Amino acid sequence: MSNTSGATPGAQGGTVRTELDHVREDILAFFPAVLGLFDDEGAPTRRRVLAESRDRLASEQFFVVVCGEFRRGKSSLLNALVRRRRLFPVDVDVTTAVVSTLRWGPAERAVVWPLADPERPGERPEPFEVPLGEVSGYVTEQGNPRNAKGVERIEMEAPFGPLESGLVLVDTPGVGSINPAHTAATRAFLPRADAVLFVGSAVEPLGTVELDFLRHALANCPVIVTAITMVDKVVDAAPVVARARERVAGLGEVPQDDLVVVGVSALRHWDAVEDEDPDLAAESGFPELEKALWGGLADTCGRAALHIALDRLDEALDEYAAPLVNEAAALQSGEALLAVETEIQETQEALTALRSSGSRWRRDLQDDLEQSARPVRKRLGAAIDAARDAFRRGCESEQALKDPESLVRQATLSLVEAAERAHKDLESAVTEVAERYSRMAEVPLTAQVAAGSLTVPSTSAADFDVEKQDGTRGWRRARLTWTGGEAGGSMGVVAGFVIGSIVPVIGNYVGAVIGGVLGHIAGWFGGRQQAQAEEEDRRGRQLVARLRERVLPMLESGRRQVDQDFGGQLRDCSRELARALEDQMNAQADVLAESVRRLQETRRGTAKERAERLPVVRRRLAEVDGVRRRSRALRERVVGLGAGPRPGSG
Repeated sequence: MSNTSGATPGAQGGTVRTELDHVREDILAFFPAVLGLFDDEGAPTRRRVLAESRDRLASEQFFVVVCGEFRRGKSSLLNALVRRRRLFPVDVDVTTAVVSTLRWGPAERAVVWPLADPERPGERPEPFEVPLGEVSGYVTEQGNPRNAKGVERIEMEAPFGPLESGLVLVDTPGVGSINPAHTAATRAFLPRADAVLFVGSAVEPLGTVELDFLRHALANCPVIVTAITMVDKVVDAAPVVARARERVAGLGEVPQDDLVVVGVSALRHWDAVEDEDPDLAAESGFPELEKALWGGLADTCGRAALHIALDRLDEALDEYAAPLVNEAAALQSGEALLAVETEIQETQEALTALRSSGSRWRRDLQDDLEQSARPVRKRLGAAIDAARDAFRRGCESEQALKDPESLVRQATLSLVEAAERAHKDLESAVTEVAERYSRMAEVPLTAQVAAGSLTVPSTSAADFDVEKQDGTRGWRRARLTWTGGEAGGSMGVVAGFVIGSIVPVIGNYVGAVIGGVLGHIAGWFGGRQQAQAEEEDRRGRQLVARLRERVLPMLESGRRQVDQDFGGQLRDCSRELARALEDQMNAQADVLAESVRRLQETRRGTAKERAERLPVVRRRLAEVDGVRRRSRALRERVVGLGAGPRPGSG
């Protein structure tokens, strides 16, 4: 993970700008230049897709999941990052298994999302707003004992400058707490993470539980930043940070110099803010931590999102240039005109046949999706059944009396692992189908004779080192699979928006369904250890009996809910993919129709008119090349975001 330049901490609530932000703004400003090439009456599909792509880039959000063991200073660190002292509750004993998010918004607000009732699949309570200052009443054990209020998550918004570029902080329950579902709830969010900020303490060396979680996080998320808090409480923080880096490096094959481990002090940070002391601010470690976070996002999801937006722009340029290339070739001779006309007519006929067979390929698409997803659905159901059966057997053992917590821990972790596998497998299955059908619907937009006589260079992502793009083409996350094939220059265009249309549908619905089941188990089970300690035998047997009575129905109901939702989600995927394929074919039809119109005008013109028209067309193509150069320069800046030293690695 590399750093980007220009990240500086601002005043309280001020904006933290990075080179990623500047490039993103310049790409957003580039959209009107490309849209302006198209006439208001022409290419309606491509203009709509470009507008949607611009809106998507403007609203792009990156999730930083903040996690760590209980009482490691996580909440204090979060408050310092957003420059608000008590937004996230501090000085509490135990948090509930509730995930809370914080993103930028024009006004302060918090939305509480209640847990769905596992005994009523398909029904979901309506979310409701609460003042930001009342959030602790829903996320702490003091305000919401054993999650009695049935909260799944809290979504907070506030006009905090550091979040304005799309960063979303995700506060998770502590790993390794007395409630086994806390770790499960944190792990369940990892597939959605663009980066993980793991919080350890300078006064408590990284323990087994923390290292086990970090090992899992390293395998599931491309960006891991480790913050060692409370460095003000040790004489010399450097050896502590070095030891933490050494232990994290020992978890896998990541060299120590490639890890980001930063020592921080929230106390020094606030003193620096009050005294306006830049030296003390540097000693707090927060400027370095902010650079690590913002830079890490730029090097992964941020850069990928920018590449994807440029792909859409380059596809539009290729579509705009194709009729001009065809016309330029046709203007050169009568033989060339006939050859171009013949090829374009054949392509139009092939595209017409594809579009007219919509009902057939729609059925085939749905069948292929269901067939590809069937093994995923079967494995997920089997995993839930296995967790239920293991829990039932565990309740019948004597070990359950001694450690009922382990039964819940194993059940919740089994569900999380099943959801993670299903999420990855479903992503791969749907992406493969989407790619295949997108290729099926692709037609060449430029005649071969035109391509051979007048080549117009494309500025696609293929012109750049794929290794430098850090997974832009890797299809590693569902939320980043809205990329497509490379723009094909004068030989045709692959419509990348096909893949993009399935992202909101796939989402993380498997994790959401499992999360509802986990929340109910956690909410009911949390805090029960005290009862067992008072009257161990009698209370222990009562607890095991209640576990059997309450948790087993939850698991069985969750199994039905997952199966029911799976079918509905696949139907949604099918509809969205079909819509995207129609968009692809409509965009291609617009391009071919424009080529036909230009060729007809060429045939009607005199030899003199053709000779006068050719320099005009070539000038317009030269203008397109100028726009392409702007796109290439923007692409080079995006690739350059990965350059530079790694923060926190010294």
